[in-house]
Amino acid sequence: MSTKKWGFINKKGRIVIAPQYDFAYGFREGLASVNKKGQWGYIDKEGSLIVAPQFDEARDFSEGLACVEIKGDGGFIDKQGNFAIEPISDHFLSSFSEGLAEVKIDGKYRYIDKRGNLAIKAGFEYASCFSEGLAGVKVGNRYGFIDKMGRFIIKDQFEIACPFSEGLASVRVNRKWGFIDKRGNMVIDPQFRSADKFKEGLASVVIRNCMGIINREGRFITGRRFDLIGNFSEGLASVQINDKFGYLNKKGEIVINPVFDFADDFSEGLANIALATDGEWKWGFINKAGAISIDARYNVIGDFSEGLASICI
Repeated sequence: MSTKKWGFINKKGRIVIAPQYDFAYGFREGLASVNKKGQWGYIDKEGSLIVAPQFDEARDFSEGLACVEIKGDGGFIDKQGNFAIEPISDHFLSSFSEGLAEVKIDGKYRYIDKRGNLAIKAGFEYASCFSEGLAGVKVGNRYGFIDKMGRFIIKDQFEIACPFSEGLASVRVNRKWGFIDKRGNMVIDPQFRSADKFKEGLASVVIRNCMGIINREGRFITGRRFDLIGNFSEGLASVQINDKFGYLNKKGEIVINPVFDFADDFSEGLANIALATDGEWKWGFINKAGAISIDARYNVIGDFSEGLASICI
């Protein structure tokens, strides 16, 4: 059994919640899910136990509710730990987004509201979360988009469809990825091997065997290609060059040299990075100038969220 424990640090690197949990996720809406002896509960930012460990699974809070599971049955609790939607069996549950959550009942995906009532009764082979008023659903072997009334706004015609972000959604047609707008117009022609969502006006795509970054017109912001590119966050994106990670800005310029063994997205002004010593990775944080802000001494870390980050030592 592992003796490593999880706790939380602030942005100065000071431990504010002592490592004592077998696992811990980041804070969302003031609470973080933590695991002790295989059971999940929730703590606040003072480290006080708000919902005692009792669940087999526990997701982040979203729109005031969190999806939890007990003995294979899932439901939703409020921030006091009371069931707002009682557990049901033989299903799949997701987090709430824009007032609705997708569930799987009798082999089909549907949507419920925060009272647990079926808001969209039609069953789909697959359903994604609502984003910007629309949700991707699968009918037969094709994807389209519906509104919150369950009406098809963009007919089922795509091989795969991802959620909308910044007004555009990546879709696959004839094994190539492109982007559509909310009217279903193809605004960036299918041409990529894969395509991520737009963030801060840019999206990473794979063309041939390398990754590049395009703008909303589908133009590459730089002719340079990379082994791996993260999402733009707070004006920067991580990139992998010759097995090392650094960061580039929205002009495609390398602004933090690739010297890290791994680098994640920026969150609240800091990004977690890994440095390998004798084959062992240790994790810490850098600021936007690329300077080490919190020494790489942790076994595992999470992103900063609501001023705190989970760490494992």
